Amino acid sequence: MALAILCSMFLISSSAASTTAFDILSSSRYAKTYTLSSSGTTIPYTSQSLSTRGTVTYGASSTSYIDNRTDELYLIDAGVSNGKYWAYVSYPTSSKRVYAYIPLSAISDNNASHAKTTSTGTFNCSLRSSTSLSGSYYVSKGDTVYLVATSGSKYQILYPTSGSAYRLAWCNASDYNKYCAGGTTSSPSLSDAEQQIYDRLQNMANGSYGNGVYRTGTRYTGEYANEQCKGFAKKVHMILFGYNIGSTKSKPNNYQISISSSNTSLVGSISDLSSASNTTVSNLFSKARAGDFIQVRRSHGGSHSMIFLSSDTNGVTVFECNVDGKNGIQIATYSWSKFLSSNAAVSVYTAKDYRLH
Repeated sequence: MALAILCSMFLISSSAASTTAFDILSSSRYAKTYTLSSSGTTIPYTSQSLSTRGTVTYGASSTSYIDNRTDELYLIDAGVSNGKYWAYVSYPTSSKRVYAYIPLSAISDNNASHAKTTSTGTFNCSLRSSTSLSGSYYVSKGDTVYLVATSGSKYQILYPTSGSAYRLAWCNASDYNKYCAGGTTSSPSLSDAEQQIYDRLQNMANGSYGNGVYRTGTRYTGEYANEQCKGFAKKVHMILFGYNIGSTKSKPNNYQISISSSNTSLVGSISDLSSASNTTVSNLFSKARAGDFIQVRRSHGGSHSMIFLSSDTNGVTVFECNVDGKNGIQIATYSWSKFLSSNAAVSVYTAKDYRLH
């Protein structure tokens, strides 16, 4: 149990997801979407525990179901509870829309950074990754777009529609990259080496690399899994750069790694985040590159390890595990205020031979 406490400060709350895109949703600002599967049914549940079949509206029912072929869902919220990733939705019945919880994996792999961008053009979308693009579903120039998931040549995005609603739909990766990502595969400012590393991390997160061992929404059971967040971050770093970054120092220096100067450099360190500003920590991460190793001392004294994906003036996006205390893997974005309130100190490390190994 002692190890489980170390990494739990960034636990997604039971009432809302910590990821940026889902944070904007509510009962009046929902996202219209469909299940990933176009056949069969999805079982709804009465609560976030996803244990009792039924709906929030009517309670337990052994016959409740969502028709994957035709039912349009309204996504209201998403989060994780006791290691289970859930989505709170409404769906149509013969009499009215009813509310229920379903596995988040039924509607999204949720494996991307939730990067927020503004579209520079108009492009069409589709309701599922397997269906054709349609002029009925499209992103307009100037729309705010969130990247929620990737699947091969298709990206799942969240964008505004008429009124106050949103649409969670799919677009061609080429269109997203052209209009929402500066024409590159993920970020217009990445070097070739960093782009390759960033792409590898995304492929690990969506399960296309490593036989799904590093896929978000699953529990990490791979090498060093007994070390929880540190073991996961260490293994990911080893895959990227080909070496073991080192052991965590003892308290109170557990925001530092015992690195070898022959292969690792310190990007920067802040020993007292309680007196640091958003600008100070943002400036530190502006020097980081995809794949860099983040080590923090939590506000409660424990430690946590993460892999850096990206950052901007609003916050930092990381690839990590065990925020749920059960080795759950996720990509999450944390605002600078959340990062500062949850951590007491931080160090960021980069490989000297910065290239994909």
